[in-house]
Amino acid sequence: MGQSVYWQTMPLIGRELGFSVKLITSLVSFSALMFLIFTPFWGRLSDQKGRKFVLLIGLIGYIASTLLFCWISYLGLIGYFASTSLIFLILLARVINSALGAGMRPATGASVADVTTEENRSAGMGQFGAANNVGTILGPVLVAFIAYLLANTTIFPTSFEPYGRLIPLLIMSVLMLLALGFVYFYLPESFEKQEEADQSSGFNLDKK
Repeated sequence: MGQSVYWQTMPLIGRELGFSVKLITSLVSFSALMFLIFTPFWGRLSDQKGRKFVLLIGLIGYIASTLLFCWISYLGLIGYFASTSLIFLILLARVINSALGAGMRPATGASVADVTTEENRSAGMGQFGAANNVGTILGPVLVAFIAYLLANTTIFPTSFEPYGRLIPLLIMSVLMLLALGFVYFYLPESFEKQEEADQSSGFNLDKK
């Protein structure tokens, strides 16, 4: 859901900032490329450091980079940055978001594989995929709902509308913060290193 909110928000924010369609699509495409590059890295790291560790990094990275993106966008909307500096900073925020946020999906998927048996693993992965699809659907719904409130209600003043484009991202930051608290305090580590698993089962290759 986090990235689908970005996909829908970026064109709206980019238009308010005066970006061309080509530049907006380039920013979105580059962010997707960062996901493609960094996802395998986080998957390997989760096999070494554990799922929870990588998931926490992904959540913290998403929250921090999204708040950075909103802050930079706000300064751009009030004319604080020149065009070139603004583009660079927006790109930087998106790269950080994609590079760190890419850790959430492989860590979560691996956690599902860890806690399911061979008999129900397919069902568990199917439910994981379905949850991702629901998030992909709800992201645009959230952005559209906020856009409707901005355009058709008196909840926000008309002058606030450009800044209101950032509200879905701020909402996602709050949701991710709640998820961060849950993962840190309540989610057990599902991954057991092979050496530890061997020791706990009484199997050790070094023993003669």
